[in-house]
Formats: sequence, C-alpha cells, structure tokens
Amino acid sequence: LKSRPTDYVMLYRGGRIRRQGVGLAGFVYAPFATAAAVPTDARDEIFAVEAMTVDYQTITIQGLISYRIKDAAVAGTRQDFSINLATGAHTAEPMKQIVERLRAIAQTACRDALVRSTLDAALNKSDDLSQVIMRGIADDKRLAADGIGVDRVLVLSLKPTPEIRKALEANLREQLLRQADAAMFERRRAA
Repeated sequence: LKSRPTDYVMLYRGGRIRRQGVGLAGFVYAPFATAAAVPTDARDEIFAVEAMTVDYQTITIQGLISYRIKDAAVAGTRQDFSINLATGAHTAEPMKQIVERLRAIAQTACRDALVRSTLDAALNKSDDLSQVIMRGIADDKRLAADGIGVDRVLVLSLKPTPEIRKALEANLREQLLRQADAAMFERRRAA
C-alpha cells in the first residue's frame, strides 16, 4: 500500500485500527485487512447559486469555497473513505458528498441574505455575501463535528438575468449620453 503524503491512512484488521497516520506505506495482507484514506489537503470548489431579491429579480452568484478536512480521524469514522487495496482508489465518493453539503449551505445562506435586498443593493454585496456564507458554514455544527473546516469563501460574481442586465446597461448608457450632450452644449454656449 502506498498513499499520498497528504492522505491520512487508517489500516484495519479484524475491525480494529492497527495503524494510522499521514502518508503510510507498507505491505498489507489484503484478505484480512481494509483501509481508509482521508485526504487532508486544501481543496477549492466553485459553486453557483440562483437567488431572488425582494423586488422579484433573479440573480446568479458564483463563488469559490476553500476547504479541507481538519480532523482526519473523526472524518474517517463519520464518512466512508474506504479504499480498494489493489488500486488505492476510494470505493465511494466521500469528497463529492462533502462538496454537495458545502454547496447546500452556501445556497441557503445566499438565498437568505438576498431575499431582503433589492437588485441594486444585491449587485454590490459580494464582500458581505462572502461573510454571510462563512457565518452560515460556521453555524453548521454537523460540519465541524465531521472534522471539516472551511478556510475561506469568495464571491466571484453577481449577475442579473441577461434581460435585466441589458435594461440596467441601457439606463446607464442614457445617463452617460445625456451628460455628454450637456457637456457639448456647454462648450458650444461658451464659444
């Protein structure tokens, strides 16, 4: 058995842990042994959430969650990190399940935060939204009890629907054209 230097490996024989540690390698008698490998490296996951504002406008939030497993021994007992001893690959998809939980928490936090905001206010809330998501993750007791820690949350973009975006751009474009016309009128009048 060879593991990556960032994997916390637990070797079982007869239902009991015989050896455990980061980056374990050695010979294992496969008929009587099982193993679990918990990745402890930092990982980044992108998420996308659609939420509705108080003025019934849909907004798409894209962000990044940086997370890692802080307590590998606890995480190994709470989730199935078992590996195939011949290939070293996980028999299930534990990291995918963790990512889905993090996305669900982020989605709930975003929807709760934007349901009280107008579209204009929501488009300028990326820093506040990052903090709201971090608080939502910190408040989730089960995530911490499973040994999972989130290092940071970044909100990368907030986008309205394409039709609303064009309407907002048209309004801004008209204001800029009015200012340009007023400046030209003032120059001509001064001349």
